[in-house]
Amino acid sequence: MAFYGGGTMQSLQMRLQAANARAEELQQATEEATRPLLRQLDALQAQMANNAKTWQAVEDKYARTFYAVCSIRQLLTRGGRLFDHLAVGWLRLTAQLRQSFEERNAAVEAERAASVRVLELVRRGPS
Repeated sequence: MAFYGGGTMQSLQMRLQAANARAEELQQATEEATRPLLRQLDALQAQMANNAKTWQAVEDKYARTFYAVCSIRQLLTRGGRLFDHLAVGWLRLTAQLRQSFEERNAAVEAERAASVRVLELVRRGPS
C-alpha cells in the first residue's frame, strides 16, 4: 500500500466517507434550517402580492375620484361662464327695461301735460 500524506489508502477512504457523511449532515441541516425561511419568503411574497392588489385598488379609487373632481370642476367653470353670460344679459335687459320705462314715463308725462293743456283750453272756452 502506498502512503499519501502519512496515511494509508484505507485511512483516506475512511476520511472521505466521514467527510461525505458530514457533508450529507450539513446538507440536511441546511435544508431544515432554510425551510422556515422559505416558508417566510413564500408568505411575504403572498403578502406583497395582496398588498399590491390592495394598493392598486386604492390608486384606482383615487384616480376615479380625481377624474370626477376634474369633471365637476370643468362643469362648474362652464357653469360659471354661463352664469357670467346670463348676468351680463340680465344687466343689459334691466338697462333696456329701465330705458323703456323712462321713455314710457316721459311719454305719459308729455301726454298728461298735453291733456292738462287741452282741459285748460276746454275750461276757458272758445276764444
